[in-house]
Amino acid sequence: MRIPGWAKSNTLLVNGKPALAKVEKGYALITRTWRSGDVVTLDLPLELRLETPPGTDKVVSILHGPMVLAADLGEAGPPTRGEVWEGTPPVLVGADLLAGITPVAGEAATWRTQGLGRPGDVTLKPFYAQYERRIAAYFNRYTEAEWVVAQEEVRTEQAALKALADRSMDIMYLGEMQPERDHNLTAGAPSYPVTYRGRKGRDARTDGFFEFDMAVTRDGKPAGPLVLQATYWGSEVNKNFYISIDGQRIAHQLLTGAKPGEFFEIDYAVPVELTKGKQKVRIRFEPAAMSRCGPVFGVRLFTVDKGNKV
Repeated sequence: MRIPGWAKSNTLLVNGKPALAKVEKGYALITRTWRSGDVVTLDLPLELRLETPPGTDKVVSILHGPMVLAADLGEAGPPTRGEVWEGTPPVLVGADLLAGITPVAGEAATWRTQGLGRPGDVTLKPFYAQYERRIAAYFNRYTEAEWVVAQEEVRTEQAALKALADRSMDIMYLGEMQPERDHNLTAGAPSYPVTYRGRKGRDARTDGFFEFDMAVTRDGKPAGPLVLQATYWGSEVNKNFYISIDGQRIAHQLLTGAKPGEFFEIDYAVPVELTKGKQKVRIRFEPAAMSRCGPVFGVRLFTVDKGNKV
């Protein structure tokens, strides 16, 4: 009998009595002399549980049996090129998170956090059932003491993200089907979509490349000097590649594993002459000889503001 890893409280009976079973490699093996009419009963209760990604216990996902639950953050609205969600990502604060998640009466497969959510409690529903909704499936977790310190950092970070969003001309989420279509991405083999820590991106291997369009105006008006910002995974090493705009190289990048275990951004100055008089430009990433590029998880074009050091 198959025993899923999530079913920790399973019961296995033969003719109403506990079975003498050997559990091995996810299966319960019952060896006995079977008789016609024997009844085998396997009970796999669906229970709430938490899972954490490798390497950290400060991020959790919430599951009900095998189903991932996600917080409903409201209507997604129609897709918009370069769209940025300006809400505050929910976090969970408490010593016993599961004790603070309760079923919603009268609603199937629906739960609600009770005093855990910051900035407010959230409704949880199965991930697969949430269409055209904004959702959160991963949550940063804090104790009450940790949150006292962290909440000011979170507010500062959100304010910085909002300011950056206001200055952004366009945003490209690599490795995601719709953004790649919207930005007319083309890739020369070998180039592949990848997923790290739940985040999608794209790489290019020896002799490969990928390129895509990005807008350089806002409401049809030129934006002035721009910065290109790319997001990478900080554990990548020996990745040597070039970045070009409309065929002109603007950067030579070498990833050296300088920020292990985290995503990080690098900013590149965009020469004004490459965007002057244009509505859009073509961004290209390609590896140096006998090397690889990226992966790159996101690319943003934004205006230079006073004090920008790029």
